[in-house]
Amino acid sequence: PTLNQKTSAKTGTSGYRFPMVANNLDKAKVKFTTKLNGNQDGFEVPLAVKPVDITEQVVESGVTRNQVKIPVNIASNVVADAGGLEISLASTLIPEITAPAKQVLDNEDLPFLEPVASKLAIASNLEILGKQYGQTFAEFNPSQQSTEAIKQLQKLQRPDGGFARWPGQKSSDPFVSPYAATALARAKAAGLSVDAGMVSRLQNYLQKILANPGQYDYCKSVVCKSKVRLEALMGLAELGQTRSDFLGYLYEQSSNFDRVTQIKLARYLLQFPQWRSQAQTLVNQFQESIYQTGRSARINLPQSWRWLDSSTTAQAQALRLFIAQNSSAEVRSKLLQGLLELRRDGTWQTSYDNAQALSALVDYSRLQPTPPSFGATVQLAGKKLGSAQFQGYQKPSQSIQVTMDNLPRGRHDLILKKSGAGTLHYLTSYRYRLQGNQAGRFNGLRVNKTIRPANQEKVLRKIGLYALKDPLTVPAGQVFDIGVEVITDHPVDHVVIEDPLPAGLEAVDTSFQTATPYFQAQQDSWQIDYQKIHRDRIVAYADRLEAGVYNLHYLVRSVTPGTYLWPPAQAHLNYAPEEFGRSASSTLVISD
Repeated sequence: PTLNQKTSAKTGTSGYRFPMVANNLDKAKVKFTTKLNGNQDGFEVPLAVKPVDITEQVVESGVTRNQVKIPVNIASNVVADAGGLEISLASTLIPEITAPAKQVLDNEDLPFLEPVASKLAIASNLEILGKQYGQTFAEFNPSQQSTEAIKQLQKLQRPDGGFARWPGQKSSDPFVSPYAATALARAKAAGLSVDAGMVSRLQNYLQKILANPGQYDYCKSVVCKSKVRLEALMGLAELGQTRSDFLGYLYEQSSNFDRVTQIKLARYLLQFPQWRSQAQTLVNQFQESIYQTGRSARINLPQSWRWLDSSTTAQAQALRLFIAQNSSAEVRSKLLQGLLELRRDGTWQTSYDNAQALSALVDYSRLQPTPPSFGATVQLAGKKLGSAQFQGYQKPSQSIQVTMDNLPRGRHDLILKKSGAGTLHYLTSYRYRLQGNQAGRFNGLRVNKTIRPANQEKVLRKIGLYALKDPLTVPAGQVFDIGVEVITDHPVDHVVIEDPLPAGLEAVDTSFQTATPYFQAQQDSWQIDYQKIHRDRIVAYADRLEAGVYNLHYLVRSVTPGTYLWPPAQAHLNYAPEEFGRSASSTLVISD
């Protein structure tokens, strides 16, 4: 619908405001026209009406050969126009891939090397699977995501051909640059366009650290240099240069490697017939760490502080090793099930874990026969929500979406039934937002938010764990200092801080030459390494925080009168997102 409003202009310079209520989510246009003595002029600007981020989600996925029953509780106080139920059904592993893929591909806030390389690996894997299964992804475009990730990698490449871990870092990272090489190789395998010059420079860098891994001050030990050499060899092999340099040296050091590095070395040695016996020796050693049940097989490893050696990474690398070794289908199937059991809420815990797991799933899916024919139906509270038919690889994945206002309130069973021969893969996602302002959460980190007039010490409001009923009212056209306080009682690594903006506020980028120097935000804690202003949020990053209190500050201007929901500020560990904290949400009123 089109809404027309007009007013008569006064003599002189004046400001005019036109009230508006956004009732629907869509991309609208706002057109302004002025008329004087039969002449007119005007301009048109886009206006995107976006939903408030839904942070609460419950996900369950799995496989069934007949029927599965999932309890669902639709609370009476959920917001009716937000969230809903989404069910993905498939005859392949696509549902197992969709949730983690969407999680990583939707995260555009951190242009760091590992998340960017992980995004590229996942998008490329999806492109490969899409071609293999004749599958299209309605929610995201893998080819477009890959292109964006490659552009971000180009910005991170250093003159020596390696990649910096984050924007502004002067030196290349010898541990993550080879990982970027594997992601670029996946992109090439998917048929995506990859800058040949970037790949050539990266190959030269990998050859240099292969020959001299001790060029970095923090990598002088024999074990560290050996790991860098192995990662460089694997990166070069992914890019088409399979080399046998230093294999004897690496095998001699294998007893000093962690288990994940041993698994990688065994998989690399399998490519050379003369090294197969040594590879089998390594396999025999860590087979003692595999715990098998009638349902699954899991790699039991001691906990490691390094995110490159997580349980998910070890499980994914073990699955890829046994695939390369051409082990029995039963062993591969149990290792796959063990990998799927490591998910929480349908996904693995970090971007790196998701990328590692998905690479293993892609390798596994290439071994699977054509899916047989079967049908599936979905029921909730006795009502049929939808059905799907599967025939070979023709349309192997189908989705059923039910908006929140069409879901029955109360406790009910979601029943998925399959008829015919074959296995049904499913993923159910229930996303919701409760009414009113939501209390904060303390789960390892504490987050508070303060609002004060710019250049002043007086605090207008402090928002902590408890949700306040009364809204904060501020005048339009003023500049405010927003402070985000992160408290930790123990050392933490890779901390991501995010503070969404309500629609009536606009962040002030003081780096612009047109910005007035009069207003200055208070000083940030020096441990915060990175900060970026987005149109609708502020994102910051700290590589390491010792126990203590840390502050992030930025300026905003109140621009549009109205009443707005103010989402909470939040902080989490990038490689352990289950450790997080967030402030309460609140309501902001901007008055004329």
